[in-house]
Parts: sequence; structure tokens; C-alpha cells
Amino acid sequence: MINIQQYTQLKREKQISDYRNRYEQPRNRVAVKLVRTDSCIMFRVISRANKTSKNNFRHNFYCTANVLLQFNDYIIERDIYSFLKMVIYRAENKVSLDFTWLSSRSDGFVQGFTESLLIPYDKYKEFLLSDKESTMILCELETCNRKLEFNSEKNLSEILKNPALKRKFVKFICSNFNYYDTKKIVFTDDYYPHSFYFRQIKESTNEYGETCERVSMCGGLIFHQPKDVDISKGYFSVHT
Repeated sequence: MINIQQYTQLKREKQISDYRNRYEQPRNRVAVKLVRTDSCIMFRVISRANKTSKNNFRHNFYCTANVLLQFNDYIIERDIYSFLKMVIYRAENKVSLDFTWLSSRSDGFVQGFTESLLIPYDKYKEFLLSDKESTMILCELETCNRKLEFNSEKNLSEILKNPALKRKFVKFICSNFNYYDTKKIVFTDDYYPHSFYFRQIKESTNEYGETCERVSMCGGLIFHQPKDVDISKGYFSVHT
């Protein structure tokens, strides 16, 4: 039995949850529009972020139709400066789209950002095999259940002692380590201050049908601090 105060609190929490699911969640949703041309399929990413300062970048990616119709589980394609990594998870009915949007600058360098999306495989396949000129596919909300493990504490402790550095670190971790289909990410101290070496661990099935762990990717989470500049002006980056 619950008392009236507990009932009121549970009802309030449900109202808040219903409000977020109805109003807040759709605002953050992203859609991918597929458009068929003579020999290509164009991926157009549609989101609220496209209406901000990121609007200076291209959000249209052209890929040869013949490449997509092979339905390979893993492809990497290039469109001028930008890149697309596509991974098909047939058993889970998902297609992972990792876009790297890059734009050239007048000084010879490039700048840009990355965007990782999930779309249903059946809807993607249905469009490719149809005669439709275009279709809109709503991206799935990615559920990231990966675990973060820190095998050493020295660099992490130093980061957590500095409030400004702690905010940068937490924000960077949340934005850059949401890898799909990952069991855990293991961090160990790097010899650079406030930096780490990391390994992305996935689960796979071997030839005997046994579940085992394998290293999918490794790299460095490096903190860059310009010389003679306050530590709060530094920034983190991933090197693979």
C-alpha cells in the first residue's frame, strides 16, 4: 500500500515523463531523406541542428546506387570532402550511418563535424529495391548501453579536481563515445597529462558458437593545452 503523498509523487513523475515523450523527444529527432537520381542515391539529413550555425556545411551526401544495391555489411564512401561509413546489422534490423561532414577553408584546411544515425534496415532496403523517387525515414533513438571502465586513476583524478576541466571532459565523453553495438570502452592513463589510451570492446560469436570479446577499435583521448595558456582553455580530441 502507498500513501497519498507517494501516489501524488508517482503521478507527477508520470506526467513529466509523458510530457517529455510527447513534446521534447520529437524536437530532437532526425530524419534521413533518400532521393534517387540517374545513378546515385542522395542522403539528406534533416534536423533542427541544420538550421543553426552548422547550416554552412553540406547535409547532402551522394553515393553510387550500384554500391548500395550490393547490400554489403560495411562500406565507406566519399563525396567531395565528406565521408560516410555505413554498417548493416541485419539481425537487429538496423543501419548505422556515420557521416563526417567537412568543408574546405580558404587557408587550405578543412573543418566540420560528425553525425551518427540509425535507420531501420527494412525501410532502407525497401526503398532501394523500389521505383520510388524519394522517401523519408525517421531515425531511431539510439540506446547506448556501453560501459566505461577506467583501469587507472591518476589522470582521471586530476581532471575531476578541476571543475572547468571536468565539465569539458564529461561533455566530450558523452558526445564522442556513444558507439553503437559496443559492450564497453576501457581507458588507461596516457603519458600525456589528462589523456588516455582507450579500447572499444565488442562481443562476437566465434566458430564454436561461443560469445567472446574482441577489440574493435583503439586510440587516444588526448588533452591539448597550448603553451603558456590556462588549462581551462585546452580541449580534448580523439586520435585513432
